[in-house]
Amino acid sequence: MNFKDYLHSREQSLYKDPENIEQICEKNICTKRDFDDYESFYDFVMKHYELKHLQEHNYIKFVKVMRNIMIINHNDLYHEKINNMNEILLKLSENNILSYNDITKFFYKIENINKILEEKKNIIDLTILNIREIITNDLNKYKLLFSINNLVYKLSILEKYGKKLKYLVKDYLLWESKFGIDHTLIKANNHKRTYLGLRSESYTNNIVMSYINEMNKINEENKNNIQYFYEKNIDVIKLFNIDALGRQRIKGELDGIIISYDGTVYKIEYIIEVKSSVKATFEDIRKIIYLKKFISGFEWKNEIIYENYVFTKESFEKIIDNELKEWCVYMCVINDEKCVIEKSNIYFYTVLKILDNNFIQKFYVEKDESIIKEKYNIVMNNMDLINNLFNEWKENTGFGGMGCNIFVGKPSFPLPPHPI
Repeated sequence: MNFKDYLHSREQSLYKDPENIEQICEKNICTKRDFDDYESFYDFVMKHYELKHLQEHNYIKFVKVMRNIMIINHNDLYHEKINNMNEILLKLSENNILSYNDITKFFYKIENINKILEEKKNIIDLTILNIREIITNDLNKYKLLFSINNLVYKLSILEKYGKKLKYLVKDYLLWESKFGIDHTLIKANNHKRTYLGLRSESYTNNIVMSYINEMNKINEENKNNIQYFYEKNIDVIKLFNIDALGRQRIKGELDGIIISYDGTVYKIEYIIEVKSSVKATFEDIRKIIYLKKFISGFEWKNEIIYENYVFTKESFEKIIDNELKEWCVYMCVINDEKCVIEKSNIYFYTVLKILDNNFIQKFYVEKDESIIKEKYNIVMNNMDLINNLFNEWKENTGFGGMGCNIFVGKPSFPLPPHPI
């Protein structure tokens, strides 16, 4: 039994199976947001991009919008605060205490600033103590004392500028709070995303391992020497030693792979990708296709050793010789009762980035709704491209048939409370 047949068997026995699995089909398509007319697009934008709606339903996007509004309305003050914090980070970098990173890189995990400062202080303190303990004779005493003095100097620099940085960060957070930005809620949203990701991985892992165990049990009973294995979080870049240029388009990490072993060759039977929604497959599939092209053209000079496996060109024959829908399975673990497929999702990762600086300036600051018409014209001017991409997606996934490679799962264990 192949993995998709196994998923079908679980789908057919939903009354016995606590984990609801469903293969997507035509009934899941929703045309409500195809935006065939301007009025429907206008209503969509007015509802979903109104600040209160963003604040309640997509807090991270709300923060992005509010920060842009802050920059537009208080440009000089914003950059003064940012530059003051960056100057301290640069000072710490110049003294070889911290690697330099722009402060804005921490703005969605601001608590990491204090964590990094405390960790660095603890490392220097511990190093000083260790060096003092190993000063045992005159031969190395002076060199070690020099090292201690250097570390003590770094520690004093860290404490001096660390206090200033903490004060400036606290002052900045207080300023952001005047615009409705709450870093406790940012942290809560980050935790929720992490939880949902782990929940999806656990859900998928349980299903795949059930399949692996069942196949191995059947093969053992039938005295078949084929064994099945499941490996998670495969670093493709490291696996194939891909250079920087090749990394730009390729799928960098695979959520999982099902491997078979007949005693001679380890073969990749399926690539398993875990997503939070069906719409996430639209963009991801193009990366998987590029991965297939890369593997097909790979020069096999040597075997590839990964963990306990030895891979050769034969290991990837199923991927090289077959269409994507035959060897890639998407497990979309959703959080609500409905599973819908909307062509409009393609707009947002190809031609239509709504929340750009121009939109924020006109829509939120200038209250100029004409920007909605500008965005709609972008959709209309690219409709042929969008339709082609949608049809390409359906072809690659085998959509509409029993061979479709996208399955939707609905975990039975509950979500945490909404952080907003």
